[in-house]
Amino acid sequence: MEDHEEFEEILYDWDVHNGPAIYSQLLYSVVLEEWADDHALRVMASTMYNYRRGLPRLIEFFEGKSVQDVTAEMVIACRDKFIVELKVESSVKLYCKLMSLSLQYAQQKGYIYYNPIAGITLTKHTRARVKPFLEWEIPKLLSQECPQWVTDAIVIAFYSGMRKGEIFALKWADIDLDIGFIMVQDAISTASSKAEIKCPKTPTGIRRVDTGVVLKNYLRAMERRARKVGSPYVFPASERGKYPYRIPWNLAKTIKEMCFKAGIEPRDFRSLRHSHATVLLAHGVHPKVVQERLGHSDYDITMEVYSYVTPTIQREAIDVMDDLHVFPVAWVA
Repeated sequence: MEDHEEFEEILYDWDVHNGPAIYSQLLYSVVLEEWADDHALRVMASTMYNYRRGLPRLIEFFEGKSVQDVTAEMVIACRDKFIVELKVESSVKLYCKLMSLSLQYAQQKGYIYYNPIAGITLTKHTRARVKPFLEWEIPKLLSQECPQWVTDAIVIAFYSGMRKGEIFALKWADIDLDIGFIMVQDAISTASSKAEIKCPKTPTGIRRVDTGVVLKNYLRAMERRARKVGSPYVFPASERGKYPYRIPWNLAKTIKEMCFKAGIEPRDFRSLRHSHATVLLAHGVHPKVVQERLGHSDYDITMEVYSYVTPTIQREAIDVMDDLHVFPVAWVA
């Protein structure tokens, strides 16, 4: 009984400066590992794979430091060290994100009283640079010789704006060829040499994408070919293996090779998704509709990523204003 009372006394012994005494010597490295295990339950395996690859560098930098001892100055020093060593903005942002998320987790768990980098901007926010295929480049790309499944994936991506993982996780049960829509409910997540089907990255990723006549007819042709295979997946594995669905391991390389042969700037498969969005925006489709089709969690994400299309939209707005003929002809002659 005395031992139990002593433990209770230690458990609730708080240090007014450093937080709960029982956690005062908890190493930051332990918190990082614990956060990673917890966070893995909430994100795609491919995302967590990249996160875990970054943990060893952080653990090495903060070796021997308790989570209570981590200060804003230490975090900034860590960031500056990686800026010099890595010289790649995306890599530095990854490490800053790991520190930010893990310290938020430490505060939520009660390991620290406050987050030392709360309110501090560790990296500059830069707009994502996208390189979509132009409309006239799509036929040139599709004219290149390639496996049929690659052509099929290109067509679906361009006409639907779906992500690669969402396309290759499709089942025929997800597609309504009578009404004309695709229900996006799953996505293939790849990490290292492993793959699994999970829900899309965000709740808004689960969505209905309506299909026009062109895509609906193309899918009908695909379905007729698929009957010979008898697989529930739109992109079944080419042969019996570990997975019943196709894993597009070499798709990026194939697309770039097709670009070279077509004489257009090399881009990756993601550029087809960007093409879908930019074509819609340039032709006057409301950004909110584009957001819903892409499955973006926030309207602002859509507007930020595709803000460079705005000049095209503004030119159309000017034409509308000029056609009003409000002022006398002499004023505008």
